Amino acid sequence: MELSDQLNELLAAARAVIEYHEGAPGIDRLQAAYEEFTGERVFAYRDEEEEV
Repeated sequence: MELSDQLNELLAAARAVIEYHEGAPGIDRLQAAYEEFTGERVFAYRDEEEEV
């Protein structure tokens, strides 16, 4: 498995954990790190709801 494949798998796992365990201790830090690394919001749909 190539490094890029491993990173993509890690990011997918991190996103799943963030979505499933929202509000658990440490998840805010994981979410912030994920969003900083990828430039992608985990809960982007919430941003859309706030704009309405």
